[in-house]
Order: sequence, then structure tokens, then C-alpha cells
Amino acid sequence: MNVKTRIVLTVLLLFLFTGTAQAALVRHYSKGMSQTMRIHRHKLNLAHVTYVCEHGWGKVKKEHCQAEKWLKRLLAPPAPIVSNWSLWSCITNGAYPGAPHEGNGYNGPYSGPLGMTTPWMGHYPPGGDWVHSDVATVYALAEKEYRKSGYSGIWLRQQWPNTSPPCTGG
Repeated sequence: MNVKTRIVLTVLLLFLFTGTAQAALVRHYSKGMSQTMRIHRHKLNLAHVTYVCEHGWGKVKKEHCQAEKWLKRLLAPPAPIVSNWSLWSCITNGAYPGAPHEGNGYNGPYSGPLGMTTPWMGHYPPGGDWVHSDVATVYALAEKEYRKSGYSGIWLRQQWPNTSPPCTGG
């Protein structure tokens, strides 16, 4: 019996005894497999589960649709973590007084929520230009560079000399 056949039989048996495709996938794929391989297998299963969810019927369809939602949440990229959101928001509002929080203005070579040049610190705007980039993503890039600087106030003032001092009390 080859490996694929064994995997299919294992998942089928687990499905029969647990009652849901989701539980079968979790139990089978959580043992002795690398993270990369597990993600690869989940992606393969997502295609199958989606097909059954769209074309199946009854209880099987319902269970596969639940498994599809679970797999999509599992495979979704994590949201960027921005621990100094209020700082970046303050700099944004200082760069564009009276402008919306997203900072959708241009100011010479500076653009986007934080008034950045292109490229900025070796980063290019993920949305084509800084104005059309997601604010959380821009803030996450700034946070990454701020962390690299050791959360240095000097670095912050070098990047945003006019807008960061009021935000940091200096």
C-alpha cells in the first residue's frame, strides 16, 4: 500500500469515527510532520474541501463547508502587529494636519500616511505608492525599522524631524 493510499484511508477512518472532516484533518496532520509540510497538505485539502462544499449535498456538504472556513482561517496570513499605533497615528496627523487618518495626501517627494520617500529604508511601498498602501502595513514597516533602531528617539527625529517631537514629548 503506497503512502497516498494510507493517508486517504487514515483520514477516511478518522472521519468515520469522529464525524467531521475538520477533526479528521487535525488529528491526522498534527503528528510528526513539519510546519511546511502541514501547510502544504492543508492547501491541498482546501481545494478538495472547497470542491465538496460547492458540489456536495446534505450533511457531507455542511461538514465540508465548515472545514473550508476552518482551513481558510488557518491558512490566512497573520495581521501585522503594530505596538506603537498611537505614535504612528500622531505622526500621520502631524504630517497632514486636518487630513483623514489615512494621510491620503502628497507633500513633494513625501507621500502616504507617514510622509515617506520611495524607497524608504530599503522598502518599497506595497500598494504601488505609499498613498495607496494599507495603513497597517505602512505602520508595520515603520515599526520594524523603529525596532531595529532599538526604539531610538534620535532615529525617530531623523526620520520625521517636524512631526515626531510633538508625539514623543520632545
